[in-house]
Amino acid sequence: MMILNQIREWINIRLYPSKRRVLLFLRYSSFFVALVTLCALVINYGYELSGEDRRMVYQIVRFSLVFYLLKYIVKIIYDFHPIEFIKSTLTEAFLMLFILVNLLTIHFFNFNVLTFLGNLFDIGDINHFFEVGIQVYFLIVFLIEVGKATSVLEKVNVSPSTLFIFSFIILISIGTALLMMPEMNTVGKSPRFIDALFTSISASCVTGLTVVDTGEFWSVKGQFVIMVLIQFGGLSIISFATLLVLFTRNNIGIRQQSIMQNNLLADSLSSSSGLLKRIFYYTFLFEMVGATLLYLSYYGRTDGSVGNNIFNALFHSISAFNNAGFSTHIGGFTSEEVANIYVLHILIAFLIIFGSLGFSNIFDLFSIRRRRKEQKKPWLGLKIDTKISLYASSILILLGGVLFYFLEEKNVLSDKDFYARITTSFFQSVTTRTAGFNTVDIGSLQMSTLIIFIFLMFIGASPGSTGGGIKTNTFVLIFLGTYTIIRGRARFELFKRTIPHDLVLKAYSIMLFAISIISLGIFLLSLFEPQFSLIQISFEQVSAFATVGLSTGITPHLSTAGKIIIMFTMFIGRVGPLTLAYSLLRQTRANAYKYPEARMMVG
Repeated sequence: MMILNQIREWINIRLYPSKRRVLLFLRYSSFFVALVTLCALVINYGYELSGEDRRMVYQIVRFSLVFYLLKYIVKIIYDFHPIEFIKSTLTEAFLMLFILVNLLTIHFFNFNVLTFLGNLFDIGDINHFFEVGIQVYFLIVFLIEVGKATSVLEKVNVSPSTLFIFSFIILISIGTALLMMPEMNTVGKSPRFIDALFTSISASCVTGLTVVDTGEFWSVKGQFVIMVLIQFGGLSIISFATLLVLFTRNNIGIRQQSIMQNNLLADSLSSSSGLLKRIFYYTFLFEMVGATLLYLSYYGRTDGSVGNNIFNALFHSISAFNNAGFSTHIGGFTSEEVANIYVLHILIAFLIIFGSLGFSNIFDLFSIRRRRKEQKKPWLGLKIDTKISLYASSILILLGGVLFYFLEEKNVLSDKDFYARITTSFFQSVTTRTAGFNTVDIGSLQMSTLIIFIFLMFIGASPGSTGGGIKTNTFVLIFLGTYTIIRGRARFELFKRTIPHDLVLKAYSIMLFAISIISLGIFLLSLFEPQFSLIQISFEQVSAFATVGLSTGITPHLSTAGKIIIMFTMFIGRVGPLTLAYSLLRQTRANAYKYPEARMMVG
């Protein structure tokens, strides 16, 4: 043992001068190899390739696997404590060992371990599963490298708001390029660029407005891309990359923490990384539980393959929890196959509610640690943010459901029984807040109902969620501020707490910015789309800004100019009005002086 330690020490001493240079080379080349391999797999995924081209893709994948295997071995050699290094990367070590064994057996003995395992466990298409696993592996590797590359953000003088916006632009660009590939749709040829871009923006911004029917036009591959865009758009691609970095090296830079704090509405820089992990935990927990319940209650009992049914359940769970509104059913939830499956509607509605509450509020409600802390300190209770979100959401859902029931009782609800009317009213009230699913024809609703829907969409979901709108807390602060001013009080008080004046002013700023964007969009749409009524245009614009996705049916019939207006509106609605304003306006220094006060007439 002593001799081995001496040999290892001698090797480490000899290799130490080149360690930094070699590891740096491996780091940059790893990013390049992952990018090239991912592009090759994407081309193989999106195009019908010839046998020769497909073999070329397999050669690239094989070379990449060899590269990462050699990279791992080199890192072991250069590490001063190789045993501890292997233990700390045990999952990667097992994967590399499997790749090594499989490559050696194929090369020297013409024996494929995967095929052997497939026959042993009676898995006929195991190579297909391995191909999918390899694609996921390289996607994870690429995101890890992107996450590590964000360390350069410490040296870039760009605000977190700007970087957050650019992350969505990159995601939308990648999504558009993927959806442009022929294999992504049922037609078998590249769609119109404007349609692919519109769909990518709508999915990335978790809106749900569509210019083509998702279930009819896009193939399963295209629907999978849309599902990934929804997931990345709901949590942001920066969050995914940062999370992977946290799992690989357990720390991130100050700038990255600042971006996360801005994105997740964390209380402090130090709490942003911990909140990020909890967000992913609860997100995947709710989505997996939701997919399981959807599969057991409906999709598992339908015709079709097991894999396709699982995909449909997972797609709708992700779409509902992220408040996206996309559906793989032709015609959405108004289609005959699901229009009367009310247990499905209820499950979707509760996924929407949980997704719209906000991640911080979900943690406050469902955290076991929080409940234990309350047992020791009963006076803590729920945070004021959680209370506002719960009360506001409950009141708005109840109000929306009751109004929809009585306004549409003799219209779209006339042919339904009492239980169906109650369920439909509840579902539409929930989904109008920010999700975009609909079980009735929105274009057939009365104008009074559409006005109520515009009001609900404008308010939207709770802060820190994937939903849009000005947010429930903003609306409550605006109502509180107006009420306090009318009563002539000096302080804003809620739940026996004093609300700072700057928060109320921020709420008014958000509302003013939102009304300005919506009004500008309505004005422009009225110029380019004169064939539609004002209520149709207003409904479409508010739905786009609040990232709801409901439509009276005019979205596919919009002109190119109209689609561009809606796309910009969806983007602004997703990144947030103030985030966009902060990224465009330069920060100004506070002046030490103060001008004399001026009195003027108001009202």
